Amino acid sequence: MSQSPHDSGFSISGAEVRSWEAECSEIDLKIENLRKRQASLREKIDAVRLLAPSLFLGDGTARKSESPGLVKTRKGRATWTGVIEEQVRSSNGGVMQRELLAKMRSGPFGDRLKSSESGYYNGIQKLLRRGLLKKRGDHLFTPAQYRDYMSKLEKGEVDDVADVSEFGSPAAVLAVRYISENPGCSSSDVIDAIWAAHEGDHPPSKTSLYNMIARLSEQKHIRKEDKKLYPYGDNEPPAVAGGSETDRAGTLSDDNRASLKVVG
Repeated sequence: MSQSPHDSGFSISGAEVRSWEAECSEIDLKIENLRKRQASLREKIDAVRLLAPSLFLGDGTARKSESPGLVKTRKGRATWTGVIEEQVRSSNGGVMQRELLAKMRSGPFGDRLKSSESGYYNGIQKLLRRGLLKKRGDHLFTPAQYRDYMSKLEKGEVDDVADVSEFGSPAAVLAVRYISENPGCSSSDVIDAIWAAHEGDHPPSKTSLYNMIARLSEQKHIRKEDKKLYPYGDNEPPAVAGGSETDRAGTLSDDNRASLKVVG
């Protein structure tokens, strides 16, 4: 015959059980709130890792330094110039514009970059005008990185990044040089010049060249006004590979075109 709790000396009331149940419910609620807090903190850490990578070590943990990150915000939102400057600052001695753009696509402006890259290139131009960034070839540096790089370049310790074309293709180099020497020309004039310099059986299509001209305009290598093309700001025309100083300063002669052959 089974014994009741009272018979065995075990005494508990329903009220006590209900209090345990209530405490369990409170613990469950605290666990849920703590998990939400943890998720929120992780989102913040991930955002800072994108906005201010210089605050983190190679293993992904935050540095012990008390120095603040340098990302500028406007009304609590990251700015193009702030994110670009921080990305360059966190690079190992400078970064190529194309590599930086690829990194930016995974950051806070990734969605906007899907429709247009203008904000990215405008941000770079602002930082260059303010002296907060330096540019050589297709590479961007902070002033301190640039001084260090130029010192190493003078000692022959590094290659000259200015030798790397920043325009993306021989056709683009020819286009920028032609526009620099013929301000106010049309897109058709540029395309004719590229076709005239082309060697091979398959010249670039008109559509691809129009797209290239649009990209050069978006990247601030040239500017377009009323269907006319002009050099952008103080940009110098790209030098002709192997050309003399006279060649580089002169108009796009037949000899110069020959040195900029567009190979199909």
